[in-house]
Amino acid sequence: MHRRSIYTIAFVFITFLSYLSLYHCLTRSTMSSATRSSVADLARELIRIESITPVDGGCQTVVHHRLSKIGFTCETLQYHDVTNLWAFRGDLKSKQPLLVFAGHTDIVPPGPLEAWTYHPFDGFIDDQNILHGRGAVDMKGGIASFLVALEDFISSHPNHSYSIGVIITSDEEGKAEYGTKMVVEELLRRGIHINMAIIGEPSSYETVGDFIKIGRRGSLGGELTIKGIQGHVAYPHQSLNPIHESLGALKDLVDMKWNDGTEDFGPTTFQISNINAGTGARNVVPGFKTVVFNFRYSPASTEENIKSRVEKILDNHSLNYEIDWHDVSSNLFVS
Repeated sequence: MHRRSIYTIAFVFITFLSYLSLYHCLTRSTMSSATRSSVADLARELIRIESITPVDGGCQTVVHHRLSKIGFTCETLQYHDVTNLWAFRGDLKSKQPLLVFAGHTDIVPPGPLEAWTYHPFDGFIDDQNILHGRGAVDMKGGIASFLVALEDFISSHPNHSYSIGVIITSDEEGKAEYGTKMVVEELLRRGIHINMAIIGEPSSYETVGDFIKIGRRGSLGGELTIKGIQGHVAYPHQSLNPIHESLGALKDLVDMKWNDGTEDFGPTTFQISNINAGTGARNVVPGFKTVVFNFRYSPASTEENIKSRVEKILDNHSLNYEIDWHDVSSNLFVS
């Protein structure tokens, strides 16, 4: 790679970080009020779109329009119910490197609206200049930051000597089956290879850039079904309550120390995200209970080892159960 290309790519990255910092501190004095308004206004426009995974809701139309105005060629790649956007600026047939900004427009459900201080789809900025809304951090704010950064950079460097791409998906918060993975596979079929990628995910803690990720933990999910015997609450001796029966096993899973992690990754974690049981009637012992859970595992664990240890714990409690292990939605890697 030419030294000039490395320098200019680094400049784009620094420009993006500047705007991401701006997004997290809208009163940053080193940026003009017009720029602050542009980032905030775009973030609010995206937040006001209810794009609950895998629905995009029109977010990518907004992105498409902004990118087209600065010379990007944009293409929608639709796979099943997932909407993806691939956009590029430059000569993809040349030997110059391709730098890609990647992100997602889908969000997780907001839950009960009455539990929010501010409506999740209003994009409200309070008197502390904090932007509120579902997706403000993960990751419509990041998308707004790199779009405005690209607009500013291309305005100053219209003849950049390498290609810039953008990949946006509406399938990151869900199963992640038909999103970025499918887009990259399509690009490879076309002979397009990505040299570098910048992802605007919220990985920092206190200040932008204070934490740099060098890889990704693996994600392994499952749905556990505990089988019991349905009956009337007045006659518990004639039934088998799966809620009661599974409490010990679930406590063991929650309390388990799966490993100590590695030098670069924290320990493997186990979290229960949903529990469901019962018919809705108050006087019926349920016949089964379902538990949805997820592991985020470090290189100190393997998928096979996690599955084996979970099943051993359940067997030790003599439970009648079934587990539907979900496909790994994100494979572990270290760069």
